[in-house]
Amino acid sequence: MTAPTRRMSTSFSTSYDYIDLPNGGDIQTLFLKFGTPISADGRTGLNLKLPLVSTSFGEDGFGVSDFSVKLTRVAAVTPAYGIVLGAEAVFDTADAPDRGAGKESFFIKPSAGIGGNRGSDFGLEVGF
Repeated sequence: MTAPTRRMSTSFSTSYDYIDLPNGGDIQTLFLKFGTPISADGRTGLNLKLPLVSTSFGEDGFGVSDFSVKLTRVAAVTPAYGIVLGAEAVFDTADAPDRGAGKESFFIKPSAGIGGNRGSDFGLEVGF
């Protein structure tokens, strides 16, 4: 869990998902993620995510899927918990139908989260 009392820092990360589909096919996704604080107090951040997708039923190799930009703000921090608010905009940037192209997928997803401090395992995020 992210510690809400820690200041945001600039980061770059990658992750990889592999999903076996019931029909024998698969979807592979390599996520490229970049995040950085954008406010002087370090409590507001900008996160960019670019998924590169390969499927067994469409275009060969990896290609661009839908790019997203997320703003987050640490709204409150107490000794017991922290509250984070955010909004993510997803853009229709996929380069092939099997990667999401042509789905008119621009949308904005607001979110709110609360997490416990002091080593608590409690955390909750709600998206709309």
